[in-house]
Amino acid sequence: MNWGYAYTPYVWPMLLSAAFVWALGVYGWRHRASPGAPAFAVGCAFVGAWAVGNAGELAATDRDLAFWWFRLQMILSTPSAVAGLWFVIQYAGLGRWLTLTTRTLLIAPSLLIVPAYLLRDAQLLWRQVAYVDGRFVRALAPLGVAWNLYGLAILALSVAVPIMLFVRSPLYRKAAALMTLGHSAIVAVQILEMSLPAPVLRPSLMILSIDLTFAMYAVAFLRYRLLDVAPVARHSVVERMPDAMVVVDARGRIADLNLAAQHLLGMSRASALGQAAAQALDAVPGLAALADNQEITEAEIALEDDRGCRWYRIVSSPLEDGRGFHLGSLLVLHETTELRLAQDRLIQHEQTAATLRERERVARDLHDSIGQVLGYVSLQAEATRALLAAGKTAAADAQLARLAGVARDAHADVREFILELRAAPSDRRTLVDALQQYLDGFGQNYSLRTALVVAPEFEQERLTPEAQSQLFRIIQEALNNARKHGNAKAVQVRLEEADGQARVVVQDDGRGFDTEALARSGGGGLGLQFMRERARALGGQIEVDAAPGRGTRVVVLVP
Repeated sequence: MNWGYAYTPYVWPMLLSAAFVWALGVYGWRHRASPGAPAFAVGCAFVGAWAVGNAGELAATDRDLAFWWFRLQMILSTPSAVAGLWFVIQYAGLGRWLTLTTRTLLIAPSLLIVPAYLLRDAQLLWRQVAYVDGRFVRALAPLGVAWNLYGLAILALSVAVPIMLFVRSPLYRKAAALMTLGHSAIVAVQILEMSLPAPVLRPSLMILSIDLTFAMYAVAFLRYRLLDVAPVARHSVVERMPDAMVVVDARGRIADLNLAAQHLLGMSRASALGQAAAQALDAVPGLAALADNQEITEAEIALEDDRGCRWYRIVSSPLEDGRGFHLGSLLVLHETTELRLAQDRLIQHEQTAATLRERERVARDLHDSIGQVLGYVSLQAEATRALLAAGKTAAADAQLARLAGVARDAHADVREFILELRAAPSDRRTLVDALQQYLDGFGQNYSLRTALVVAPEFEQERLTPEAQSQLFRIIQEALNNARKHGNAKAVQVRLEEADGQARVVVQDDGRGFDTEALARSGGGGLGLQFMRERARALGGQIEVDAAPGRGTRVVVLVP
């Protein structure tokens, strides 16, 4: 039975094209959650049908049957172009362009032109149609010329949008270049076919150029994950992240920057891209120098703006590909102003709490020492008066001598309390300054030689206000022990740092004591016990090294 068709090898390129395009359409539909993917799938359906139509035209032996297939191709050509434009507009993030008016202008012409193609010989579009050597030769009517120009405009826009995406979004630059190349090939073929009365090749040259375009899309899909959600999500996160991000290529030029970096540097992406990093990053001192490092580097800077002083932590990371080639650097600027303010408030709170605790301690010490002394003096004074009234002058004189000694000791304690209050660490006085002032006063009050040695590696800023206050009290107790119990004439305090710990050494030249006997007796008096409790409260420890006649050495280790 003759169906009006004959085998020709020319059908295979068209049928393979249809299979290839429909396969990409299935891929697009499976990723229909991505921007523009449904439009891409619809476009693939039209283009695949168009390729089948060209195969039908090539295989048809009857002129009318071939002309039917020819008109079907013409009907499908413009909707295919419209779907392609729809896809690139949505994918480029320009979906706001697709208003109701724009959609009507894109869809309505493709629907209204269908009757013109279905008329016998389509006289509205072509003045004349002839069938020569298996190809249709046509002369365009005015409506046909307008219709071809409309299709050319759609294709031109399909080239312009990827170019815009290429310029605006470095993340999609390679994919946009592939899209631009493919759509440009279609435009070139459209112009060629408009200028010729008959097709250049028996297999449609337009279909073959569309194959090239879809081959570009296949590379974009498989190599650059054009429709995957991850790159889109990553781009959204980078663009909206509060941290400023700048990418510098291996030539030292700006390759990309997000919105936060644009605000910080005071320049747009368009003006920054391609600029030398030394020039573009000049607004942030030291930032360009970090971009030259080929290893991870961190720094902290302060910048002035209309909100005042703002602090930023900068991390510079080298960028390398899978082969280890250096591609450039990634600079991330994280604002730490609020963190620093919170830390300052915390330090201030700790200082206030430490001050309150010291006031409570002083009040307790005054009650336990001066208060008890005054009570003792009052009782002894009454006893002395009774002795005098009884005529026991010798006993009264001895009692007064004891009272004089107690008064001298109380006076010394008062001076010690005053010295503590004046010299204690505070928000206006560091540990080193407080110790220097205390040692000077301590030496004057008790006629001792004192010395403070601060090692270069010691960083007192790393100690919290609480730690500084507790260390000060430990040192103070060690000095009082050296004076009262060791009868020392010289005392040295040394501040060091070892293995991430603050190391405080208090060395005196007093008479010392037997540490073994001290251990057998239970570890010493209340003073040493208080020192150890304060050190343990800071997570530290105390070591005591002493021997009779060789002085005492107290070592305090605090994280």
